Amino acid sequence: MPRRLSVFAGRFRHLRFSSNGPSKATKAAIQQTAKMIGTQPDEDQIHKRMISKLQAEEYSSPLMDRICQRVSIESQVEEQEQEVLQEIAGALRRTEGHLLMACLELEVAGHKADAAAAGGCSKEELKEAVDHFNALIQPTLQRRYEMTVHRQSCGFRTGNYNLMEQLYPIPPPRRPDNSDVEHDQTESARARHRKITSDMISWRISRLTKQEWEVFNSLARLERHQYVRDLLEKDDHEVQSREPVPVPEVKPEDRKPIKVGFSPGRVIL
Repeated sequence: MPRRLSVFAGRFRHLRFSSNGPSKATKAAIQQTAKMIGTQPDEDQIHKRMISKLQAEEYSSPLMDRICQRVSIESQVEEQEQEVLQEIAGALRRTEGHLLMACLELEVAGHKADAAAAGGCSKEELKEAVDHFNALIQPTLQRRYEMTVHRQSCGFRTGNYNLMEQLYPIPPPRRPDNSDVEHDQTESARARHRKITSDMISWRISRLTKQEWEVFNSLARLERHQYVRDLLEKDDHEVQSREPVPVPEVKPEDRKPIKVGFSPGRVIL
Protein backbone atom coordinates (compact mmCIF):
# COMPACT_ATOMS: atom_id res chain seq x y z
CA MET A 1 0.00 0.00 0.00
CA PRO A 2 1.42 3.43 -0.88
CA ARG A 3 2.39 5.66 2.00
CA ARG A 4 -0.29 8.28 1.36
CA LEU A 5 -2.99 5.61 1.17
CA SER A 6 -1.78 4.06 4.41
CA VAL A 7 -1.95 7.47 6.05
CA PHE A 8 -5.41 7.92 4.67
CA ALA A 9 -6.53 4.53 5.99
CA GLY A 10 -4.97 5.11 9.41
CA ARG A 11 -6.59 8.50 9.76
CA PHE A 12 -10.11 7.10 9.43
CA ARG A 13 -9.53 3.79 11.17
CA HIS A 14 -11.31 5.02 14.30
CA LEU A 15 -14.50 6.01 12.43
CA ARG A 16 -17.49 3.75 12.69
CA PHE A 17 -20.09 4.18 10.02
CA SER A 18 -23.74 3.71 10.86
CA SER A 19 -26.17 1.75 8.79
CA ASN A 20 -27.18 4.94 7.00
CA GLY A 21 -23.60 5.50 5.87
CA PRO A 22 -21.09 8.20 6.88
CA SER A 23 -22.25 11.63 7.90
CA LYS A 24 -21.79 14.78 5.81
CA ALA A 25 -18.82 15.90 7.90
CA THR A 26 -17.17 12.52 7.45
CA LYS A 27 -17.80 12.62 3.70
CA ALA A 28 -16.25 16.08 3.50
CA ALA A 29 -13.20 14.93 5.46
CA ILE A 30 -12.83 11.88 3.21
CA GLN A 31 -13.04 14.01 0.08
CA GLN A 32 -10.50 16.50 1.43
CA THR A 33 -8.09 13.74 2.37
CA ALA A 34 -8.59 12.04 -1.00
CA LYS A 35 -7.45 15.24 -2.67
CA MET A 36 -4.34 15.19 -0.50
CA ILE A 37 -3.43 11.68 -1.69
CA GLY A 38 -2.13 13.03 -4.98
CA THR A 39 1.27 14.61 -5.41
CA GLN A 40 1.65 17.68 -3.27
CA PRO A 41 3.02 20.66 -5.19
CA ASP A 42 6.15 22.33 -3.86
CA GLU A 43 5.04 25.48 -2.08
CA ASP A 44 8.39 27.16 -2.54
CA GLN A 45 8.20 26.68 -6.31
CA ILE A 46 4.64 28.02 -6.35
CA HIS A 47 5.69 31.07 -4.36
CA LYS A 48 8.66 31.72 -6.63
CA ARG A 49 6.50 31.48 -9.75
CA MET A 50 3.98 33.82 -8.17
CA ILE A 51 6.70 36.35 -7.31
CA SER A 52 8.12 36.11 -10.84
CA LYS A 53 4.69 36.68 -12.36
CA LEU A 54 4.03 39.70 -10.13
CA GLN A 55 7.46 41.13 -10.92
CA ALA A 56 6.76 40.72 -14.63
CA GLU A 57 3.50 42.64 -14.12
CA GLU A 58 5.49 45.34 -12.24
CA TYR A 59 3.34 44.89 -9.16
CA SER A 60 4.61 46.98 -6.24
CA SER A 61 3.69 47.13 -2.56
CA PRO A 62 5.51 47.23 0.83
CA LEU A 63 4.72 43.56 1.38
CA MET A 64 5.99 42.70 -2.09
CA ASP A 65 9.24 44.55 -1.33
CA ARG A 66 9.73 42.57 1.89
CA ILE A 67 9.17 39.26 0.11
CA CYS A 68 11.55 40.16 -2.72
CA GLN A 69 14.17 41.18 -0.19
CA ARG A 70 13.88 37.79 1.57
CA VAL A 71 14.14 35.91 -1.72
CA SER A 72 17.16 37.94 -2.79
CA ILE A 73 18.86 37.26 0.58
CA GLU A 74 18.33 33.52 0.18
CA SER A 75 19.83 33.61 -3.29
CA GLN A 76 22.77 35.62 -1.95
CA VAL A 77 23.34 33.01 0.79
CA GLU A 78 23.38 30.25 -1.83
CA GLU A 79 25.87 32.21 -3.91
CA GLN A 80 28.06 32.78 -0.85
CA GLU A 81 27.96 29.08 0.03
CA GLN A 82 29.06 28.21 -3.49
CA GLU A 83 31.79 30.83 -3.31
CA VAL A 84 33.04 29.43 0.02
CA LEU A 85 33.16 25.91 -1.41
CA GLN A 86 35.09 27.17 -4.43
CA GLU A 87 37.52 29.01 -2.16
CA ILE A 88 38.07 25.86 -0.04
CA ALA A 89 38.75 23.80 -3.16
CA GLY A 90 41.10 26.49 -4.48
CA ALA A 91 43.03 26.63 -1.19
CA LEU A 92 43.42 22.84 -1.20
CA ARG A 93 44.61 22.99 -4.80
CA ARG A 94 47.22 25.62 -3.93
CA THR A 95 48.46 23.62 -0.93
CA GLU A 96 48.70 20.51 -3.09
CA GLY A 97 50.59 22.53 -5.71
CA HIS A 98 53.24 23.51 -3.15
CA LEU A 99 53.56 19.87 -2.09
CA LEU A 100 53.87 18.63 -5.67
CA MET A 101 56.56 21.20 -6.44
CA ALA A 102 58.51 20.13 -3.34
CA CYS A 103 58.23 16.48 -4.38
CA LEU A 104 59.39 17.40 -7.89
CA GLU A 105 62.44 19.27 -6.59
CA LEU A 106 63.30 16.26 -4.41
CA GLU A 107 62.92 13.92 -7.37
CA VAL A 108 65.16 16.06 -9.60
CA ALA A 109 67.80 16.25 -6.85
CA GLY A 110 67.70 12.46 -6.54
CA HIS A 111 68.22 12.03 -10.28
CA LYS A 112 71.17 14.43 -10.18
CA ALA A 113 72.72 12.45 -7.32
CA ASP A 114 72.21 9.21 -9.26
CA ALA A 115 73.81 10.76 -12.35
CA ALA A 116 76.75 12.00 -10.29
CA ALA A 117 77.25 8.52 -8.82
CA ALA A 118 76.99 6.81 -12.23
CA GLY A 119 79.08 9.38 -14.12
CA GLY A 120 82.22 8.86 -12.09
CA CYS A 121 82.23 12.30 -10.45
CA SER A 122 84.56 13.12 -7.61
CA LYS A 123 83.60 12.34 -4.02
CA GLU A 124 83.17 16.04 -3.26
CA GLU A 125 80.68 16.53 -6.12
CA LEU A 126 78.81 13.37 -5.19
CA LYS A 127 78.64 14.41 -1.54
CA GLU A 128 77.39 17.85 -2.53
CA ALA A 129 74.61 16.33 -4.68
CA VAL A 130 73.61 13.90 -1.90
CA ASP A 131 73.64 16.66 0.72
CA HIS A 132 71.38 18.77 -1.49
CA PHE A 133 68.99 15.82 -1.84
CA ASN A 134 68.94 15.18 1.91
CA ALA A 135 68.39 18.88 2.64
CA LEU A 136 65.18 18.84 0.56
CA ILE A 137 63.61 15.93 2.47
CA GLN A 138 62.58 17.87 5.58
CA PRO A 139 60.89 20.76 3.66
CA THR A 140 59.00 18.18 1.59
CA LEU A 141 57.85 16.39 4.76
CA GLN A 142 56.69 19.75 6.11
CA ARG A 143 54.69 20.42 2.94
CA ARG A 144 53.05 16.99 3.24
CA TYR A 145 52.23 17.68 6.89
CA GLU A 146 50.62 21.01 5.93
CA MET A 147 48.56 19.23 3.27
CA THR A 148 47.47 16.64 5.84
CA VAL A 149 46.38 19.31 8.34
CA HIS A 150 44.60 21.24 5.59
CA ARG A 151 42.63 18.16 4.57
CA GLN A 152 41.73 17.46 8.19
CA SER A 153 40.43 21.01 8.63
CA CYS A 154 38.21 20.47 5.57
CA GLY A 155 36.75 17.27 7.05
CA PHE A 156 38.88 14.58 5.36
CA ARG A 157 39.98 12.70 8.47
CA THR A 158 39.45 8.98 7.86
CA GLY A 159 42.72 7.31 6.82
CA ASN A 160 44.26 10.68 6.07
CA TYR A 161 47.86 9.90 7.06
CA ASN A 162 48.03 6.61 5.16
CA LEU A 163 46.48 8.21 2.10
CA MET A 164 49.02 11.04 2.15
CA GLU A 165 51.92 8.59 2.33
CA GLN A 166 50.50 6.64 -0.61
CA LEU A 167 49.74 9.65 -2.81
CA TYR A 168 52.91 11.60 -2.00
CA PRO A 169 55.71 9.13 -1.14
CA ILE A 170 58.95 10.66 0.06
CA PRO A 171 62.18 8.63 -0.28
CA PRO A 172 64.47 8.11 2.72
CA PRO A 173 67.75 10.03 3.07
CA ARG A 174 70.93 8.80 1.44
CA ARG A 175 74.46 8.14 2.62
CA PRO A 176 77.44 10.10 1.19
CA ASP A 177 78.01 7.28 -1.33
CA ASN A 178 74.42 7.75 -2.62
CA SER A 179 73.14 4.52 -1.05
CA ASP A 180 69.75 4.63 0.64
CA VAL A 181 69.51 4.44 4.39
CA GLU A 182 67.68 1.28 5.36
CA HIS A 183 63.96 1.94 5.40
CA ASP A 184 63.44 -0.03 8.60
CA GLN A 185 65.97 2.09 10.46
CA THR A 186 64.37 5.29 9.19
CA GLU A 187 60.87 4.18 10.15
CA SER A 188 61.99 2.98 13.58
CA ALA A 189 63.75 6.29 14.21
CA ARG A 190 60.60 8.19 13.22
CA ALA A 191 58.48 5.96 15.43
CA ARG A 192 60.78 6.57 18.40
CA HIS A 193 60.71 10.31 17.73
CA ARG A 194 56.90 10.34 17.56
CA LYS A 195 56.69 8.33 20.78
CA ILE A 196 59.04 10.68 22.64
CA THR A 197 57.21 13.75 21.32
CA SER A 198 53.83 12.31 22.30
CA ASP A 199 55.05 11.50 25.82
CA MET A 200 56.49 15.00 26.26
CA ILE A 201 53.26 16.63 25.07
CA SER A 202 51.17 14.48 27.42
CA TRP A 203 53.51 15.33 30.30
CA ARG A 204 53.28 19.07 29.56
CA ILE A 205 49.48 18.97 29.28
CA SER A 206 49.25 17.40 32.74
CA ARG A 207 51.21 20.39 34.13
CA LEU A 208 49.35 23.25 32.51
CA THR A 209 48.64 26.23 34.71
CA LYS A 210 45.14 27.66 35.03
CA GLN A 211 45.85 30.40 32.49
CA GLU A 212 47.50 27.98 30.07
CA TRP A 213 44.59 25.57 30.45
CA GLU A 214 42.09 28.29 29.53
CA VAL A 215 44.08 29.14 26.40
CA PHE A 216 44.40 25.43 25.58
CA ASN A 217 40.62 24.89 25.76
CA SER A 218 39.88 28.01 23.72
CA LEU A 219 41.95 26.78 20.77
CA ALA A 220 40.74 24.53 17.99
CA ARG A 221 41.69 20.88 18.29
CA LEU A 222 44.20 21.09 15.44
CA GLU A 223 45.95 24.07 17.08
CA ARG A 224 46.37 22.59 20.56
CA HIS A 225 49.25 20.33 19.56
CA GLN A 226 51.32 23.25 18.27
CA TYR A 227 50.44 25.32 21.35
CA VAL A 228 51.87 22.66 23.68
CA ARG A 229 54.98 22.34 21.50
CA ASP A 230 55.49 26.10 21.80
CA LEU A 231 55.18 25.80 25.57
CA LEU A 232 57.84 23.08 25.58
CA GLU A 233 60.18 25.26 23.53
CA LYS A 234 59.51 28.18 25.88
CA ASP A 235 60.31 26.03 28.91
CA ASP A 236 63.50 24.78 27.27
CA HIS A 237 64.57 28.35 26.47
CA GLU A 238 63.96 29.44 30.07
CA VAL A 239 65.99 26.52 31.41
CA GLN A 240 68.89 27.27 29.06
CA SER A 241 68.89 30.99 29.89
CA ARG A 242 68.73 30.35 33.63
CA GLU A 243 71.98 30.85 35.52
CA PRO A 244 73.47 27.61 36.83
CA VAL A 245 73.09 27.03 40.54
CA PRO A 246 76.52 26.77 42.19
CA VAL A 247 77.11 23.46 43.90
CA PRO A 248 78.88 23.85 47.24
CA GLU A 249 82.16 22.03 47.44
CA VAL A 250 82.34 19.54 50.27
CA LYS A 251 85.74 19.08 51.85
CA PRO A 252 86.90 15.55 52.66
CA GLU A 253 87.02 16.28 56.37
CA ASP A 254 83.41 17.51 56.36
CA ARG A 255 82.05 14.30 54.93
CA LYS A 256 80.29 12.12 57.47
CA PRO A 257 81.62 8.58 57.61
CA ILE A 258 79.20 5.71 57.13
CA LYS A 259 78.51 3.87 60.36
CA VAL A 260 79.43 0.24 60.48
CA GLY A 261 76.44 -2.08 60.36
CA PHE A 262 74.30 0.17 58.17
CA SER A 263 74.02 -0.20 54.43
CA PRO A 264 74.53 2.91 52.27
CA GLY A 265 70.95 2.61 51.12
CA ARG A 266 69.57 2.87 54.63
CA VAL A 267 71.80 5.82 55.37
CA ILE A 268 70.52 7.70 52.32
CA LEU A 269 66.90 6.94 53.15
